Amino acid sequence: MIIKRLFIAAALCLPLVMPAPSGVLPQADAAASTVQLMLWPPSHVESKTVTLVFDYTAASAGKLRAELKFKRTGTATYQKATLGTQALAASASGQQTYRIVWNKAADKVAEGKSVDLSLTVTDAKGKATAVQLSNYKTEPKPALSSHVNNYMIYYGQWTDAMIDLVKKRYDMAIVNTKGITPRQAARLRAGVNPADASDDVLLLGYISVGEDERTQWLNAGADEEGQALCARWQRPRG
Repeated sequence: MIIKRLFIAAALCLPLVMPAPSGVLPQADAAASTVQLMLWPPSHVESKTVTLVFDYTAASAGKLRAELKFKRTGTATYQKATLGTQALAASASGQQTYRIVWNKAADKVAEGKSVDLSLTVTDAKGKATAVQLSNYKTEPKPALSSHVNNYMIYYGQWTDAMIDLVKKRYDMAIVNTKGITPRQAARLRAGVNPADASDDVLLLGYISVGEDERTQWLNAGADEEGQALCARWQRPRG
């Protein structure tokens, strides 16, 4: 029995980045290890700060340094972005996920204004790997909804083939968060072109409050177990 369902916005399209191999979102979870630097799509919901999540595959353990630059879309010159921290620790070789926070307000980037981002990660040996994202902007939630001309709802398990189809056809998708992995969600949010945030797909996930999953396949009028559960719920509380 579902008492109430809440839809929660999972910030828009995980966008990102440049040509292969850097910045290309994996075609499946297992493929992520082949990408040295992958930027997960950041939220498009207006905020003073933006959390940037990225995967980096290190050849060996050691310190990493992240640098973010931005420029107004249509201009030529990048400027250094204000980050909460730049030094990152790669505790082991292989792929790990990192987070940095961009203080968008400190850099005076207004809501609704598009910028191009360039993220560079440098390892302990000085090797730098960069990825870019164009046409990124944040807006209040009502403004985001105004861009939705079509949407789909699917509460089942997602496959890579479904993601490829949906991101070509819909502006928004509503999903059961149990049926989609984080990387699948990233691929869907990133739209057709991961390097261009303007075609991102708005992704909404829902949680159920007060749902007893034991009742999913029960019939209160015919099943003995269903009748027992109903009797328990209807028992006076004192």
